[in-house]
Amino acid sequence: MCVSKMTNESVQILHEIKALLEDNKTQLRKLNNDIDKIKLSLLQTRENTQKMSTHIDFVEGIYTQIKLPMHYVIGRINKMRSVGALAISRFSFFESPKTSDLI
Repeated sequence: MCVSKMTNESVQILHEIKALLEDNKTQLRKLNNDIDKIKLSLLQTRENTQKMSTHIDFVEGIYTQIKLPMHYVIGRINKMRSVGALAISRFSFFESPKTSDLI
């Protein structure tokens, strides 16, 4: 028996192996395409996250600048509300009420 001659069974097995390799190759290409899509999606997400981070920093900066004046105004309004609805009209918004005016 000559070693160079292959049996039908050996040829069949080689064809099956070749088909499996081709299938694996196709699946590998598909996985690489999916990975490329995921990379692109991550890049877009990173860009959008950076934009959101910049916006949050902007809003926090604005809030830091107006926080104290806003608290002052709110405090003044609350003081005026505690005096009563009629007494509110007697005071200027930026002046504090005098005790003599409340009596």
